[in-house]
Amino acid sequence: MLKNPTLMNALRFVKYAPGRARDAAIGKNIANLNRLVKAGRVTVGDHTYGGPPMIKTFTHDNTRLEIGRYSSISGDALVLLGGRHATDALTTYPHRILWRMEGAGEDGFPMHSADSFIGSDVWLCDGAIVLTGIRIGHGAIVGAGAVVTKDVPDYAIVGGNPAKVISYRFPEEQRKALLEIAWWDWPDEDVRDAVPLIAGKDVEAFIAYAKEREARLR
Repeated sequence: MLKNPTLMNALRFVKYAPGRARDAAIGKNIANLNRLVKAGRVTVGDHTYGGPPMIKTFTHDNTRLEIGRYSSISGDALVLLGGRHATDALTTYPHRILWRMEGAGEDGFPMHSADSFIGSDVWLCDGAIVLTGIRIGHGAIVGAGAVVTKDVPDYAIVGGNPAKVISYRFPEEQRKALLEIAWWDWPDEDVRDAVPLIAGKDVEAFIAYAKEREARLR
């Protein structure tokens, strides 16, 4: 019986994969994801679902990825973890690694990058590519085919190559309020009760509801 909640969250990708997606390619993605979860390099928050994405890792690199809760991740997306080539050296070729020389992985090949983060309530669309060390903020939408080369602000909609902010889902005051509320951290039963508002378009009504809830819990 599975006792690792993070692994159980990762396996949720299998449950929600489209029928035709249960092919060799998706199977490899699932196996790779489960391997990375077991190794402690990837964590997946509750209720996140999707393809899952292809997560590409590299030799001599232990960059980690955290995926938040209630996020929708396309199976056609690609997330790179590590593997940055040194751009300030004479060559970008990793001689010591490929030739199994002494000092492999210690000479700036690969270059160190920060851990990667995909927030809660994120929609990562088909064909999106996320480079290593990127933070995708809560509530963000990454458009189909976007190449994310720098951090994505909370509740931003980005697209293109390189990905740029197209717009924000809500005005700044509402974004701040929603981040403070962080409904994705609520107990499941509270989220279920609030679904009519969370799945609706009246942001102010939800903010008022969340404030009333907070007052009741004090």
